[in-house]
This record gives sequence, structure tokens and C-alpha cells, in this order.
Amino acid sequence: MTRHLLLLCLTLLTGCVSLQPTLQASAKPEKINAYVAGSFTRANSGGFGFVLTNADNGFEYVMPFGEDTSWPKDVKDQVVMIQVPPGKYRISHWLTYATLTKERSKKSEVTNKFIAAPFTLDPGAIIFLGSFSAKTETTVSYPYTHTNWSIKPNPLSAADARGAFAAAYPLFADAPFTCSMCIDSLLDALLKAPRPAPAPTPATPAPAPASSAPAAAI
Repeated sequence: MTRHLLLLCLTLLTGCVSLQPTLQASAKPEKINAYVAGSFTRANSGGFGFVLTNADNGFEYVMPFGEDTSWPKDVKDQVVMIQVPPGKYRISHWLTYATLTKERSKKSEVTNKFIAAPFTLDPGAIIFLGSFSAKTETTVSYPYTHTNWSIKPNPLSAADARGAFAAAYPLFADAPFTCSMCIDSLLDALLKAPRPAPAPTPATPAPAPASSAPAAAI
């Protein structure tokens, strides 16, 4: 079965998605690796994933939105984590794919500057991307069918992110932890953002010199 799916992938023009496997709850920290986690919700949809691009070598790692399954399966606030080599990364794209064949259906550039902001992962460190919801909408206008995929970030505090992560991966409780899209981090980024320089105040014109000539008649 696996061989047949592989052959099918090789013949598809759109290509197949190679997913990073999500770690089990019993996983233990390894200092040689770095970790990327997040909380995901998806309903009535196929597969979604973030593409993490390594800034040094261009390698791409696809993080699935929740547990990867052969058939579409709803998940609600499911925390998952993948491991990647330490280094500098950014979320360059998001994509959708068929859950059974892993055929890619769409790949889109990330335009949200906060989600796409680069980050550095030290050995043993964890970055929690935040909470995201994935949505698939299909409309039929005979004889055409149109599918629209979308994702959106959900409000989440750093404390709630840490609590949800600790419940999902208890053996990582002491590992360095950062939440990139949590409310606290976003507010901090906004406060530290450079402010535009104020517009220069127009100079007040100097008063005209007094004239000794007689005033003109009205």
C-alpha cells in the first residue's frame, strides 16, 4: 500500500507533502534537537501545514496542523510538536494537502508579518507558534466546484500556552519555552517597534521689518 502511494505521488504534478512526524506525549527532550509546537483546530477539512524554512540552508520542514491521519479528522485545540535541527527559521508558507495521498493542493506565502517573523532555535529550546484554526469551504455552482482554504490565529496568552503544552508534553516542562504568537509577545513586539519620526513643525515666519513710509490711503 505504501509503495503504491509513493508511486502515485511521483506521478502527480503538484507533488506530495513530506510531513515532519509529530512527537508522542512520552517523548523526552534531546539537547541535539530543537522543537516547534503549536495548538491547532480543524473541522471538516483535509490536511494543513506550516512550512518552516531554515535560513542557513533553505531546507523546509512541514509542521502539520494537529495529528496527521489518513482520513480527514476534526481536532480541537490539539497541541502537537515536531523536532528540527537548531538554527534560524521562518514560517515562509502554509499549505493544504490530501490526508490519504499527501498530494499538495495549495501552497501560499505567509503574509502576516508576525507569523513570518524569523526566529532562532537553540539546542533543546522550544518555540510555541500559537493557536490556529484551519477552515475549508466548498461551494458548488454547477458544473464547477470551488474550494477555499483559510487559517487564522486565535488569541492565546503565554501562560495558557505553557499550560496546554505542559499537559501535552509533561517531560518538556523544564525546557526553554517561547511563544511567538501569544498576546504577550505580540504586545511586546508592538511596543518595541520603531515609531515613525514626527513631522517637522513649520517654521514661524519672521515679522516684517517696520516701515517708515506713511500708511497707504484706504
